[in-house]
Amino acid sequence: MRAQVHEERHVAVPAEQDPQIVVDGRRRVFVGWDELTAGKQTAALREVRLDASGAATFGSIVTLSSGESGVYPAFAASGNRVLAAWATNGDRST
Repeated sequence: MRAQVHEERHVAVPAEQDPQIVVDGRRRVFVGWDELTAGKQTAALREVRLDASGAATFGSIVTLSSGESGVYPAFAASGNRVLAAWATNGDRST
């Protein structure tokens, strides 16, 4: 009888967490999340544009919590603006 060798596989934990979607008054769609980048948790936001056929293109990623950690982002639309808030690992929130 031959021994069977099974390849060990590791499932990676995604770096992106806590996804949120918000649509503003001009019907622009934004996706936000927090992610681990270079050992630091940061909050980020990106616009998603849909053309008439429904095909998506993506804007640049905007890091919201530059200079400090950012976790658990929350987004809301107010008219044509998108408001963002997130927690930091310190005693204050942005």
